[in-house]
Amino acid sequence: METKLFLKVNRDKSYVAHISRDVKYLGYGFYRVKGELRFRLHPKSKEALEDKVREILSRSNGWSYDKRRKRLAELIRGWVGYFRLADMKDKLEDIDGWMRRRIRSVYWRNWKRVRTKYAALRRLGIGHDEARKWSCSQKGYWRISKSNVLNVALNNAKLSELGWPSFTGLYLQVRVR
Repeated sequence: METKLFLKVNRDKSYVAHISRDVKYLGYGFYRVKGELRFRLHPKSKEALEDKVREILSRSNGWSYDKRRKRLAELIRGWVGYFRLADMKDKLEDIDGWMRRRIRSVYWRNWKRVRTKYAALRRLGIGHDEARKWSCSQKGYWRISKSNVLNVALNNAKLSELGWPSFTGLYLQVRVR
């Protein structure tokens, strides 16, 4: 390539490998099904995505819910648009579940005081006793975000209604088969 096409090849990054090896090219991985070559999401690309989502949904960055939703929607649109060729429905469902837990954690942290937590839980349809018990809990934000009460109060339908985007929903609309 260097002599014929006059292209400079980076020997550290360029190599020839069998498809069964963990090859990464432009964020994609590859695998074979019934003799057909298919694309998948490379694990390093998934890690990079999780880092970006973690940054947007950080509990301590002080962003408003609207700004977080907007940034998350932009990330999801761009990322799913780029990787729409990959077979990744199961991985995106896992990422969506983890992302919703982070969103619940952000809400719980922003409610701060006991009476704010109690009022928010009551507004979201949780009974008096459960709301009182959980609003006084000393458990951490991440642990509470997985609790049954917060999963019922801020369920997937409620988060969708509040405008939080989803990787899986967009992927199922734009994926290439």
